[in-house]
Amino acid sequence: MQQSLYHTPPVDGSEENRLTAGKDRPVLLPLQIPLGQPHPSRLKRLEEALGNGEFVLLYLPRVNMRLGTVVGVEALVRWQHPVHGLLKPAVFLAEIEHHDQMLGIGNWVIEHALKDMTALQAQGLRLSISINMSARQIRPLDFIEGVAARLDANPDIRPDQIVFEVTETTILQDMPRVSRLIDAGHELGVHFCLDNFGSGYSSLNVLRSLQVSQIKLDRSLVGNLVWNPDDLAMVEAIIGLGNSLHRTVAATGVEAVEHGAMLLKLGCDLAQGFSICKPIPAAELIDWARTWKPDIGWSADAVTIWNKDQFPLLIASSNHRRWIDSLAAAVTSGKHITAQELDRKSCWFGLWHAGIGRARYGHLSEFNALGPLHDEAHRIGLEIFELQHRDQRAETFARLADLFELRARLLQALDGLLQASQAESANR
Repeated sequence: MQQSLYHTPPVDGSEENRLTAGKDRPVLLPLQIPLGQPHPSRLKRLEEALGNGEFVLLYLPRVNMRLGTVVGVEALVRWQHPVHGLLKPAVFLAEIEHHDQMLGIGNWVIEHALKDMTALQAQGLRLSISINMSARQIRPLDFIEGVAARLDANPDIRPDQIVFEVTETTILQDMPRVSRLIDAGHELGVHFCLDNFGSGYSSLNVLRSLQVSQIKLDRSLVGNLVWNPDDLAMVEAIIGLGNSLHRTVAATGVEAVEHGAMLLKLGCDLAQGFSICKPIPAAELIDWARTWKPDIGWSADAVTIWNKDQFPLLIASSNHRRWIDSLAAAVTSGKHITAQELDRKSCWFGLWHAGIGRARYGHLSEFNALGPLHDEAHRIGLEIFELQHRDQRAETFARLADLFELRARLLQALDGLLQASQAESANR
């Protein structure tokens, strides 16, 4: 029996499983990718798919959140399978990452992406385009020559509109070769981006040695930076490093308005993610770009870049957010809250408020508003603790809602403190 590339698991309704193009098609997940050479039947089927025109491109817009402008798109290949629907790359590309067949698909992506961009520019929409590179694509010595030939075939596209995204893992497999390729691309005028930065080695040597013009923050860091102080600190450090080395920093995985607001506070204006737009066909880009507007929470009046000396305040707000989220997670999962989790003396926000915060902002009236709000948060937390242990679930969830409302008030007060501090600095 011929081995199938797919299997049909039970439907769980998750985003990762919704890969079908129609309601009656089965839900699909990738098989375990075997080590070594890809199975011949799968290679043949992919070759047929390429020849039959079954691959399509979708585009994930990238925007400047602060200016409210659409600046580029990332080309994302999908397989429009005649039976199994629209398949994501994890299903069909991972196995051939190092195989020669990856060259054919990679070249197809570049060729069709440039054609789409030419057509969009003819309608008045000029954007940069990011294209992901596989480990196999960086091996040919004539890769940049092939890019130059495709630019000649699309004369309306400038070289500096093209950004090739390469992961650090791929670079480290053969850094001398990648360095030569990037140097050749730099001479042609195309850009290179260090993709998924922060997810692996995040080597400073890679940044220092290669002529990459952009850094893309890994989505795992972006997704957690609002509530995880460690990820927040790492993102702040990467943005600062990128600025110091004159690299443009962009973020992927902006799934909520809060992610974008936090990135703006840290000085990262460029972003892409589902809270902005999901991947769409080229034919829909014109109308989307004309009608897209940034969230009001990203306006210049709502978000200002934080100074270095104000960063502990941002960490304090992140810790407070995480503390309440951890209580909520415990309540909703049925896990009992411990008294230690509610101890005000070991609370990170409380320690900041009594120490660094008071020393830095204690003379401001806006700082004095924080103490009562923080005390009330711990008081409600203790009530939740007692209600939970008495198994009074309705009352527990009611007080949890009160705690979230209080958190919003405390975070608003923190923003007020920041604005007062910035006004004070400007008047010095």
